[in-house]
Formats: sequence, C-alpha cells, structure tokens
Amino acid sequence: MKRTLRQLNADFISKGEQFLADISTYSKDPLKANEALLMEIIHDNRNTEYGRRFGFSDISNADEYRKKVPLSSYDD
Repeated sequence: MKRTLRQLNADFISKGEQFLADISTYSKDPLKANEALLMEIIHDNRNTEYGRRFGFSDISNADEYRKKVPLSSYDD
C-alpha cells in the first residue's frame, strides 16, 4: 500500500516528538539512562561467546559489569 506524503510527514513528526520526549527523560537522570542501556546490551549479548566468557547472565548492574569485564580493545 502506498503512503501519502501527508501520512509520511505525520509519522516523522510523531517519531520526532517521541525522540524529544525520550531525550527529556534521559537528560533528567543520565546515569540511570546509561546503566539501563548497558543492561540492555548485556542482556542481548548474554548468550554470545563473549557474554558467556564474562558471565553476562549474572551481571545485574554497572558495578558488577566493571568488576567482571576487563577493559579490552577491538583485537581482543
């Protein structure tokens, strides 16, 4: 089904409004937002080789992540 230019414009405006609302929320507590994103990444990667190696399944906060996962480079 073809979308009209008006429908596309309305969708872009809606997405933009949501984006601005998200930025407003995240900017009120950026540390909480960063930790939430980190936990999402850890959860999504818990079954990868790297996630299994460093026990992502057992990590529940940023402090545990810092203790369990060493600094690494791309080559690691």
